[in-house]
Amino acid sequence: MSSFAFLHLNEHRKIPLRDETERRVFTNSHARFATACGLALQGLGLVPFGINMLPERNQGVFSRIKNAFSKKRLMAAWGMDIGNSCMKAVKVVLDADGIPVVEHCYHCHYHFDSLQPSEESDDIPETKIMEALAEPANPFAKDDPFLLSKELDVPSKRKLAVKGFLHKYEYQGETICVGYPSQDLICANAAIPAKTVGIAESAIPFEFKHHLPCDEDRFFPSYLHLGSVDGDDGVTQHCFHLFSTKISTMQDTLDLLAEHGIMPNIMTTNHLANLNYATFLLMSPPVAQTPEEQAAMEAQEFEPPDVESVLICDMGAAGMDLVFYDLKELSHFYVPIGGDHFTREIATALKIPLARAEGFKRDPVASGHGQEVLDALKPLVKKLVQEITVRLERFRKNGGKLDKVIVMGSGFQLRGFAGYFRAVLEALWK
Repeated sequence: MSSFAFLHLNEHRKIPLRDETERRVFTNSHARFATACGLALQGLGLVPFGINMLPERNQGVFSRIKNAFSKKRLMAAWGMDIGNSCMKAVKVVLDADGIPVVEHCYHCHYHFDSLQPSEESDDIPETKIMEALAEPANPFAKDDPFLLSKELDVPSKRKLAVKGFLHKYEYQGETICVGYPSQDLICANAAIPAKTVGIAESAIPFEFKHHLPCDEDRFFPSYLHLGSVDGDDGVTQHCFHLFSTKISTMQDTLDLLAEHGIMPNIMTTNHLANLNYATFLLMSPPVAQTPEEQAAMEAQEFEPPDVESVLICDMGAAGMDLVFYDLKELSHFYVPIGGDHFTREIATALKIPLARAEGFKRDPVASGHGQEVLDALKPLVKKLVQEITVRLERFRKNGGKLDKVIVMGSGFQLRGFAGYFRAVLEALWK
């Protein structure tokens, strides 16, 4: 039997909320806001793996890398996660005691139809969409409060989502940290023997030539110093996480926000945002939701756990991001199996429309077809876990220990899926 601890992010709500009207929206979909929360925490300078990929002018490629993120404490920051299926934004502020508190959260899902085209045209008037986006979120809604038409292309949906955000919230110059999609990321790890970190960093450009594309016209190189390990021969190995991002993808996001008057202060990758938020939750004391929980917390002192390695599984609509960290390496993998694939499997097996299959997926028991939904999903879930196991096989062969597994994302909102995923993963990781 595996010895790892399995944690669902929705079970660990360790960041308090200031706005009670948005409590149910945030807590019921906490796992969906994980990336945005990690981005906002970096905007506040509260993360262990902080890196800013926004280039500075008139400097060389590697000199633009801001590996050591500023520790300056800011008062408020927005984390913006703009994906292919939805946009999530979270505003985190520091209270009087310096504790980060969620003040606002915005979730705009633009995958399925909600608004109907006008009789005169096949298009939905933008004014009608903006009216829907400007409506206050329903904190008791079981589904996403904002839905756009699938007839629009993704860039148009993203623009409307940003407009909806500005319609609902007054942007007052808070720090903006925006995410870079993990599926466009190319990663590698390097251990460089050197007397000092500075000497090791001077060898980073050569490591990129061996491991990753470093074409200034297409890719932007970044790196993160994970730590140093003394070898048996007395030589110190400095461990680095290297990654390349597409300049075109970065520019598309910056252009989208600039079109609406938003100038991000920080851009980092979603895989680092997820790792930062998971680390924050593991190392922070729990937040009491009730007086009974408060009394229990006061009765015992919180001690942060020892974490030797952590696997973070973030399932979105199109695929799953995997981040594996074990103090010496930080590896990212992308598996192109996500929530939309589950929906299609259900629709095919039950011969129903996709929109109806989405409802069955979110609550199989209420649909009255629980067993049929489970039977339809089992082959795909097994394939997903096998893909994960293949990617982690090297760590297993080298004796790597899996200490914590944290799951997040909309895909794990499927009732019973997290438990089934855990059971299959435990059976494969022995």
